Parts: sequence; structure tokens; C-alpha cells
Amino acid sequence: MRLTALISLTALLACGDKDVTDDSSGSDDTSVTDDTSTTDDTSATDDTGSAAEGNQLKGTFVGGAASVVAITVYGQDSGNADNTYVYGTDLGVNCSEGEGWEPQGTLCDESPSTDSPDVSSKSNPDSGATWYSHHGITDELMVGVLIVDACSDNSCTTVDFDEARIWQMYSDGKVTSLQLSVHAETGGTAPAWDDGGWTTITGWEAIGAGTADNEEYTAVSNPTVLSTPSQTTRYLRVEVLNEGTLGDPDFTELRAIKLFDM
Repeated sequence: MRLTALISLTALLACGDKDVTDDSSGSDDTSVTDDTSTTDDTSATDDTGSAAEGNQLKGTFVGGAASVVAITVYGQDSGNADNTYVYGTDLGVNCSEGEGWEPQGTLCDESPSTDSPDVSSKSNPDSGATWYSHHGITDELMVGVLIVDACSDNSCTTVDFDEARIWQMYSDGKVTSLQLSVHAETGGTAPAWDDGGWTTITGWEAIGAGTADNEEYTAVSNPTVLSTPSQTTRYLRVEVLNEGTLGDPDFTELRAIKLFDM
């Protein structure tokens, strides 16, 4: 896998090169469950200014309106941002291009599961945002951050949701904890990741292991379900950690997140 950091991997991490290996493995209003049900796929188009039923965070590369507009990482204790610990930084790479591990992949659920609340399907199982999980010198846990514009193509102004679903990547990293925030901004310029206007809508919620549906990891089920108070927003901030409790401790990898208005 190509290295995108600005300093050498040996200086960044003691873990060595990134390899793809098999994986065997709150706020008061937020609940966390694992989902094992199966429902029919739904569409998400409408002309009312707010996205319709289905996955409210469907990426532009799969016919939706959402796009990752920024990716960064900061130290859990220090709060200092250091983008050399973002693994993949190319916001233009689509669902299946290149080797994977790029930001837009997290919104790149492909047919037939683009709007499914139960399954994440991808032709590239390594498609998804990726960060180094620890600082290479201090060993501080690093918090990965995505800023998502749910209406980046201007086909909507906001999306409504009361549930987020998170799927694990089966590569060489995991997400063990995740926190979501929304912002009142509805214009075309995304707020900075550390803007004071972000409102946290979950605590740091534990993310489950999920289930790989085949040996190629192109389909994953049993997402972690986070129920939230009803939200109307354009911008979503996703913060993630890998504390190592699910194995694969060296990288923080987020296969998929979808929002639903249930």
C-alpha cells in the first residue's frame, strides 16, 4: 500500500508497513445496539429540500448527495491536530479506485446495499477512511475526524435522521469508539472540525465487531446502531478511536456510516 504521510512510516509508527490481513474477529438520549434484521432496500430522492427515506448519508459516487469535505486527526489528550497521522487524504478517490483506505470510501456503499440499514456492500473491502491510531513518538491515542457535507451537490439543503449505523472494515484496523456532532451551518462552506458551533449528539459510543458475510469481506452485516434525538442538519462530524479492544490496534478504519430517519 502506498504511504501518504509526510514523514516516513518508521518515524511515525513502530508497527511497520500496512498489510491487509484476515480478521477473525453517551449522551442520555443515545442508545447503542447491534442490528441483525434484514429489510428491503429503499431509495433516497425527493424535491422538498430534505433527503427522503433511505440512507441519508449516501455518497456522491453512488448516486447520493453526501461527500467527505475534510479529514483530520488530533491527539486525544493534547487536542493537537497532526495530519501526518491521516493515512489516506485524497478526497477525490471513489469507491473502488486505487488500493483503498481513502475518505470517500466510508460513504461508498455500492448496490445492492446503498440504502440498506443491515448490510454494507463494496467491491473493494478496504474502501473507507483510515488513520494511524497512535502517535508514533508519544504513543498518544489519535482521534480520527471526518467532516461530511450531506448535501454537497446542492440537491438538498439538510437531511433528517434519528439513527446512525456503523460497519467495521475487515482489513488491519478497527473503530472501537465513535462520537457524532452536528452543526447549524447550512451554507456551502463547511465549518472547521474544531469550530465552536458543533453540537455533540452522542457520547463516545462503543462500536461492535460486526459480521463479515463472505471471505472476501465485500459484504458486512450486524452494524452498531446509535439512536439519537431527531436531527436536521447539513454537516456531520464523525470522531473515531481505536483502543485496540477488537484487535488490529495500529490503524483506525471506518468502513461505512449511514444515517436513517426511522
